Amino acid sequence: MFANYISAINFLTEIFSAYCLGFKNFSTINFQLSTMQFGILGSGSWGTALAKILTDNGNTIYWFNRSEAAIKHIQTRHHNPHYLPSAHFNVSQLHLTIKAAEVITNSDCIIIAVPSAYATDVLQGLDKKIF
Repeated sequence: MFANYISAINFLTEIFSAYCLGFKNFSTINFQLSTMQFGILGSGSWGTALAKILTDNGNTIYWFNRSEAAIKHIQTRHHNPHYLPSAHFNVSQLHLTIKAAEVITNSDCIIIAVPSAYATDVLQGLDKKIF
């Protein structure tokens, strides 16, 4: 089942990336992805799966997590303690932070992977100039 989940995420990531980049020809995606800086807001199942796909494809990412303890766990044990624990990361490709603004200011493409019920909590209070 995990393989099917990753296959679906890969497909959605390609479509999302093509949309972000404005390309109609998907064959140009791999080259363009390597030049973009991705940021992920959220570290649940969806955020973790996207982080895994992006880092497995050679991208270094900025990744927001609201829990300092979870960040320390990822840095020391190389996996998210709460979601997809079998997905291990090369931590040299991760810029983990509890500051959403840091992710936004350092990223070309921001993936909001928090449940809609919590999106306001994550984005509220951010300076509008960083967008």
